[in-house]
Amino acid sequence: MARTSKRYIEKKNEKTERKVFKAGIYTRLSNERTEEWREKSYSIETQILSCKEYALKENIDVLEVYTDYEYSGTNFERPSFQNMMQDIRDRRINCIIIRDLSRLGREYLEMGRLIDKVFPFLGVRFISVNDKLDTVKETDSKKSFEVTLKNIINDMYAKDISVKIKTSKHNRARNGYFIGSVPPYGYKIKKSKEGQQLVIDENVRFIVEEMFDLTLQGKSQYEVAKHFNEKGYAPGMVYYKTGRIYREDDDPEWNKGTISKMLTNPAYTGTLVQGVSNKI
Repeated sequence: MARTSKRYIEKKNEKTERKVFKAGIYTRLSNERTEEWREKSYSIETQILSCKEYALKENIDVLEVYTDYEYSGTNFERPSFQNMMQDIRDRRINCIIIRDLSRLGREYLEMGRLIDKVFPFLGVRFISVNDKLDTVKETDSKKSFEVTLKNIINDMYAKDISVKIKTSKHNRARNGYFIGSVPPYGYKIKKSKEGQQLVIDENVRFIVEEMFDLTLQGKSQYEVAKHFNEKGYAPGMVYYKTGRIYREDDDPEWNKGTISKMLTNPAYTGTLVQGVSNKI
């Protein structure tokens, strides 16, 4: 009877001392739209569901879901990732669950530092569902090697994708396609399978022509801007965002700098200059 009682007390103490894990689920989708995991199988919802199923099986309480949308895995300055790290430091959570290692990051040196040094130091249980990695359960060197190898592969994949995207942009630019996101004022983007082309925006064409006419008449850039403000024309960014040709009370006004940039933009002479500030 005494032995039975002792075993009962030991089991009771074991349950009492068992650590309670408060988890944060981390999810990410990249800004590199060509990655195949941007499809449904790698959607944010799928990532969350996979992590929640594991948490339920392990009796882990999920306190927060952190999502970084359209952030590269090589950039660890992501806002939600930083919020998660702060919650760890504040002892709000002590467990991180991700669907697979590439969601946390694709830079193998930083990934190794987080998994091998930072998380253990902070007492964080780290779980990668698809990789069958749970730092509470896995301590063998074989699993550590597998994790390191996958982080290196993820890192190489990210660099390969980056090179392919830059090469693709470079080729489209060389073929006369527009690789930016905001067209010069007076143009609009026409999309095709081959790429984006700039075509004249007939809605505001008269404003651009008026700018050049006034300049040829000897008007200064300041005078042109003043004239546009008196006419009530909406500046380029306002037009791009709202589609309004004319200003409203709270809208910004034209200024000398904006006119100067337009007058010196080679796009208005039919020449498209791109990728000057960054090497592709």
